Amino acid sequence: MIYLTNGNMPLNAAYADKISQEANSTYQLTFRFPTSDALWEKLKEETFLKADDLHGEQDFIIFEVEKKQGYIQVYANQVFTLLNNYVVSSLTLDRVTGSTALSRFAGAISALRMPWKHSRKTSIPSLANGVATLCVMATRFDC
Repeated sequence: MIYLTNGNMPLNAAYADKISQEANSTYQLTFRFPTSDALWEKLKEETFLKADDLHGEQDFIIFEVEKKQGYIQVYANQVFTLLNNYVVSSLTLDRVTGSTALSRFAGAISALRMPWKHSRKTSIPSLANGVATLCVMATRFDC
């Protein structure tokens, strides 16, 4: 099942959904969504989604939407792939809480280049929000 993260709205009309993985690289969700369903207008670039896979719910961010005849084709990467093109400076932790570890981890990240294709709509604050959201979502895991 696929959900819009904002509002936890199920995308019941989604079909042809597939999660594909390349070793040490992308973890990508693709699906189609009919334009006859009003929710299609909410499926835009940089929108966060949740989808079930074999390991439970995974968080994704839409990086491309293609409008076709009667449906849209949606492409989304797992949010942790946002870190693929970042460098983490040296970090040493010992006996700290998960939230402290994630906070220090977030402070040690610096960008090499944009992890998704650049659009004029993308701004530095939205990139910072994406990394902040990534770190907030990561707090769900035991550290």
